[in-house]
Amino acid sequence: MQQTTLKLELLNSIKEETDGFRLGEIWKLSDKALGALVPILRHKNFKRSYVMLEELSKDKYDVVDSGSINKIKIKGAFDKAVFIRTGNMFEGQGTQSRAVEVSVIILPTKQKKEIIIPARCVHASHPITGNAKFERFGYAPREVTRSLFTQGGQGAVWASVRGSSARLFSLAGDKVQRFRMNDSMVENIKQVKDSKSKISNIVKKVPCLENQVGVIILDEKGVSNIEVFDHSDSWKAFHESIIQDYSDILSREQEEPLFEIKKEAVPKKISEFMEKIKNTEEDVVFQDGGAITLVLKNENIVGEYTILDDELIHLLASRKEKKDIQPERPITVFGSSRQWSERYSTSQREPLIIRY
Repeated sequence: MQQTTLKLELLNSIKEETDGFRLGEIWKLSDKALGALVPILRHKNFKRSYVMLEELSKDKYDVVDSGSINKIKIKGAFDKAVFIRTGNMFEGQGTQSRAVEVSVIILPTKQKKEIIIPARCVHASHPITGNAKFERFGYAPREVTRSLFTQGGQGAVWASVRGSSARLFSLAGDKVQRFRMNDSMVENIKQVKDSKSKISNIVKKVPCLENQVGVIILDEKGVSNIEVFDHSDSWKAFHESIIQDYSDILSREQEEPLFEIKKEAVPKKISEFMEKIKNTEEDVVFQDGGAITLVLKNENIVGEYTILDDELIHLLASRKEKKDIQPERPITVFGSSRQWSERYSTSQREPLIIRY
């Protein structure tokens, strides 16, 4: 398959440092830190054929509630294709907040159109209000994103909200007792941010390098995560969200600096992780013309990658954890409103996008 070939070419280019790719120096927060990161750089001059949703001003689009728990609507006219990454959260204005279930690309359109995007609720107790507006609210934590990848269903997402909220609260230190954890992912993140926890300090210390396009996260077990874009402008629009999500790994310390990362062993660990990505099964979960997103899965990896006009523009892969939930059954992609209504009326497994 052409898609699989593009995935292999990207991974080989990073590993062999070809096509402009290069691995940067290992970075640690301190000598005592158990976690580290390796920046992925790319020295290649070309223009992107898309923009990140983060780069658009809010007056360029509207996001409203579809009236169903599993989808939201985005309305707008776009000069360029718009990439919306998995885990993008939208705070409900009088309705339940949602997280985007798979990465999607909105193709350019001169006329304002309405696009339905698959989503999951991240505020279990809040009711739905059809046509209520949303405001974009950053990204869901990695536990929630993994639950979206594994397609475990709405119940798995709600469980991941509880788990990720507990982890975030632990980063607030002695201020955690003032917090009241609830079932709203957005509100729990707001509480941690308002506490001026160590997350913000970590983000400030991690460098965003010139020509950086991605990052590899290391912990005591090896490689936990890799995320890479095709272009540095995409990374610049997104990098703070990634660092925030892994701030606990990067800041985890030993009492005394007894153990250190063996720099000579890191390339081998990265290579082993990439081999696991190469050997994943793939399911197409979104397709609209030349825009395609595929979910990755095997016993070691969960993730996805996105293609636009025969160019791989984004790949995200995470080490699979034991608590990750597997799909109940395969995902189906449909392309018409009639197919949507027929499928929605007979099954809980919905198509992932419809373009009107």
